[in-house]
Amino acid sequence: MPIKKPFRAILLLFLVTAAPLAGHGFVDQEIAEVTRRLETKPGDVDLLMRRATLHRAHEDYAAAKADLVAVKKDSRRHSEALLRLASLERGQGKLAAADSALARYFSMGGKAPEAYREKARLHTDQKRAKAAAGAWLKYLSLAKQPTADEFIEAAETINTSGDPSAAQLTVQRGLKRYPASIPLHREAAFHQLRLARKAAVVERFTGLRQRFRRRG
Repeated sequence: MPIKKPFRAILLLFLVTAAPLAGHGFVDQEIAEVTRRLETKPGDVDLLMRRATLHRAHEDYAAAKADLVAVKKDSRRHSEALLRLASLERGQGKLAAADSALARYFSMGGKAPEAYREKARLHTDQKRAKAAAGAWLKYLSLAKQPTADEFIEAAETINTSGDPSAAQLTVQRGLKRYPASIPLHREAAFHQLRLARKAAVVERFTGLRQRFRRRG
């Protein structure tokens, strides 16, 4: 019986995340399957993108890059391939190549929120704190569901850029979305201490203690 597409997508996600525990064996099998399908559908962008994901999970970065580069310029997924290529290059410490891929992405009119997150992280690696802070703020203004960890990462970058007040406001924005997030409350306390607001820190943790006592 053929595997239905939604189930196959879930299976692929499981294979990718389980790869380190499984010795990459399952991913090897999936790569072989996608490669076989590419023999009958050469240049298929969906297959190339899937195999790039698998190669990256397999830590075969050269093969992942080759598949992303093979996605044609006139393809409907070319801009996505450029964004993923930028992330891949940055992860390998190839900052100039990542910058080039990201510049090409934006020159094509790319507007995905994730692109600004990638830009922020690239600028951080380039030691360009102010530019990184600006990119994080852009990402947070566009993303539909930024995570608590992303608010924390953004706040730390903004603080490094020399704007602790804006960093604190970023954490507060995160807490409006995730009021029960202990890491965000901890981050807020750190920023309050930096701003010499010790009374606010005491009040914050007193409130948290009371909240969790009630739950208990």
